[in-house]
Amino acid sequence: RMKRLSLDSFEKASEIIILEKVDFLLISGDLFNTAIPGIDLITATARILRKLKDNNVSIYVIPGSHDFSPSGKTILKLFEETGLINIPTKNEVTKEGKLLLKYTIDKKTSVKITGILGRKNMLEREYYELLERTNLESEQGFKIFMLHSAITELKDNEFEKMESLPLSLLPKNHQYYAAGHVHSVIQRDFEGYGRVIFPGPLFPANFRELERLECGSFFINTVREGKIDSRLIKVLVKNIFPIKIDVNNLSPYEVEERIINEIKNKEFNETIITISVFGELISGKPQDIDFKRIFEMLYSKSAYFVMKNSTK
Repeated sequence: RMKRLSLDSFEKASEIIILEKVDFLLISGDLFNTAIPGIDLITATARILRKLKDNNVSIYVIPGSHDFSPSGKTILKLFEETGLINIPTKNEVTKEGKLLLKYTIDKKTSVKITGILGRKNMLEREYYELLERTNLESEQGFKIFMLHSAITELKDNEFEKMESLPLSLLPKNHQYYAAGHVHSVIQRDFEGYGRVIFPGPLFPANFRELERLECGSFFINTVREGKIDSRLIKVLVKNIFPIKIDVNNLSPYEVEERIINEIKNKEFNETIITISVFGELISGKPQDIDFKRIFEMLYSKSAYFVMKNSTK
């Protein structure tokens, strides 16, 4: 039931994009969670991409760390070959062994787009280290650089152990850096670079993200006279009701009663419930908490999906 919501979020986002008459869409990696998705998911995704294209929205996608098979293949090539998307990572290697990126020019807006794909274990770092920057930094016009990597200067405590690139490895003088990979909403301007945006996931990928973000998101950017207005758009496909219980000095029975007090006299029609319990019980063990009873109560109140986290 939860897997279905990622596709629902993509569909809802596409409807907003069409309604807003957006010129083009940037997807900075991990369109899929696997390099070889199921045929039903491929078909449904192609249908949404086709609807965007039919509404005059150009789509630019770079592969992310989840989009590649071990042999380096990606289903994104199929979408590119059938004209649904553009992959703006065109490049060649110079005689000196440098990576020379080429811009893809959006026909409608004349915006110049390029980028570097993401690989597992930060293997894309080598591409940045070999990057020929002179042509990119001296190119005139409105330029967008797409990336699928964490940026060291933008990591918070939650992502401190995630491998990352220093900002200095990115080419300078781009007005906009469309970033993927980090599932957090981040927006910051850097002198000499431009605006860097991580839009967060289009739908939370796990329990922690459901608790923290509650819904997916993306940005709509409007450019007027070279200035960018960035607007965060939240994509709510189901309501989230988080329950957090500190169990310190409580018995398993008292924990149950705390949770029941949170949910009594409430209906949860089509709502996702997250139950997080943490701390040290005064007696008994976590297994003594009758979560089955609580789940049954919530589903009887029309909850869409119930999940718990008792790791702490």
